[in-house]
Amino acid sequence: MRSPKLHRGHGLNKLRRRCDIILGILFSVNIVLFFLKRPNKASIANPRQSSTRRSASQLRRGIANPRQSSTRRSASQLRRGIIKKQSSSKRSAREEKRNDFSPPHPTFPRVFGARVWNKNVRCAFVTLLKKGKDITSYAGFLESSTRLRRTFQLKSEYPHYVVYEGQFPDVHQKGMILSAPWLKFYNVSHVWGNDYDRPPPEFWNATDRSEGYKHMCRFFGRQLFQIAALEIGLDIVMRVDDDILFLRQVNYDPFQIIWQSGAVYGFGSLNKENHFHTELTFTPWIREYCQQLKQIDYIGDDDDDFDAPNESLSEAERRRRQAKRLKQRRKIKDSSSD
Repeated sequence: MRSPKLHRGHGLNKLRRRCDIILGILFSVNIVLFFLKRPNKASIANPRQSSTRRSASQLRRGIANPRQSSTRRSASQLRRGIIKKQSSSKRSAREEKRNDFSPPHPTFPRVFGARVWNKNVRCAFVTLLKKGKDITSYAGFLESSTRLRRTFQLKSEYPHYVVYEGQFPDVHQKGMILSAPWLKFYNVSHVWGNDYDRPPPEFWNATDRSEGYKHMCRFFGRQLFQIAALEIGLDIVMRVDDDILFLRQVNYDPFQIIWQSGAVYGFGSLNKENHFHTELTFTPWIREYCQQLKQIDYIGDDDDDFDAPNESLSEAERRRRQAKRLKQRRKIKDSSSD
């Protein structure tokens, strides 16, 4: 039977031997690592050989050719630059479109195919005008015709034809030409209101519009373009009513757009006014507005008209009533702003 002391001593010796083995292994590993970290004398003596070894190492990693590497980098940078340039150009285009308030170029269905624009294309504005009492009756039309020149970027000084029926005084024509030298006058009495190209009776005899209105639609719908094309000798006509006022500049020539698109007809509309609905909504509003004015002028007093002089009122009473009216005006103004 072993004694406990001998058994315990034998175990300690065995543990010491294992620790010595582990320490020896660690010491050997440290020595190997130390020599591996030391610089190679041959490489220090021959730097070209060292660079050769490094290039060989780089070759194994696939980047031995610096020209190829730079080419790859430049190609990658070029792709990134193109993408960046495209994104910046798209962004600038979007910002430009957002900041551009001019209307876009109209597009029309092609009928004749694309046509080459040239200075020989005959274009003109056309307006149907009635004879006025005097030269001042045409002030609105002259303003409309002048704004056409300022609105569009016209390629040429196109004439503006005034077509009329009956007699148009020469004095009126000369006075208008002094203000707008691009105007020309053309009598259409031989076309207006005759039976040429009359629609079917079931349409013409309808009672929803007057006879004059139907003649006007027929004239503008077909006869006007026949007159312009055959008699006056125009290729493109733009009809403009005498009460049309352009308020914003447009960055194109409408005649050039029509011609190059190959279209035969084009029209534009910004909004549609329904007079019936306008009357329904406007009438109650204007009545309420008048009622408010009536309350301002007549509230709390028995006089018929405060603005009219009243000799029976003293100066103090007149000032008191004026202050009262002013107070009521401010009260209504504040309530409407809220």
